[in-house]
Amino acid sequence: MRRREPSILRWLTLAATLTATSSIASAQPVSLEDLPPALRAWVPWVLDQVPTLGCAMVQGKAVCLWPGRLVLDLGLGGGRFGLDVVADRAVDLRLPGSTDHWPQDVRLDDTLAPVFDRDGTPSLRIGAGRHHVAGRLTWARVPESLTIPAEIGLVDLRLEGRPIPRPRRDEAGLLWLRAGQETTGEGESLRLQVFRRIRDGIPLFVETRLELEVSGRAREVSFPGALLAGTVPVAVAARVNDPRSATRVKAINSGSFMI
Repeated sequence: MRRREPSILRWLTLAATLTATSSIASAQPVSLEDLPPALRAWVPWVLDQVPTLGCAMVQGKAVCLWPGRLVLDLGLGGGRFGLDVVADRAVDLRLPGSTDHWPQDVRLDDTLAPVFDRDGTPSLRIGAGRHHVAGRLTWARVPESLTIPAEIGLVDLRLEGRPIPRPRRDEAGLLWLRAGQETTGEGESLRLQVFRRIRDGIPLFVETRLELEVSGRAREVSFPGALLAGTVPVAVAARVNDPRSATRVKAINSGSFMI
């Protein structure tokens, strides 16, 4: 059996190549019946290695997931969300929320479904086709903001029973829930310390360390002098909610942070 494996792999490579070539030339890929019987059981495995198979091309990029309108009904203790989505193939669907506000009782087409952590984002595995996803979020008090995946473009928001006609979102994927409201009992302040270390050489490197002490509501903070004149950033490491660049931070909350 081991001696036949190279032959099987060569056949699989040839079949995948013929499928791709035929699909481009005539939009008629090789059918399952045209493959040798010994290879047919391997077809699902081979196709799984092509993550964009069956997906539409938009501006030269494969798009496999088509989220619809996200409906959010949120209040003091949490709330519920619902989302219609179409998938061209089995994909991971990112859900609203974060590790701090993890979705609960998530249902895929009215069936409880497991939610897993993908790089700090709650995600759900869905198959090809049309689906409805629903779940709930819980918190002790309404947060300043809620993370919404960037691929979800339409959001209907009700906050404490009141419809919000134009919810405020930013490019970082945050939906602001309490923007503009004052934080009771806590003033706004920002204390910044800057440290630099120069490493001589060709090229010359300057390591800049920013230490922040922040209080008050979540907000955007800019550091126009973080980079020295004539220098360009080559790496950014940050212990903040959402570092957008070496000179700008989104949605920074109260606490101590380092960039």
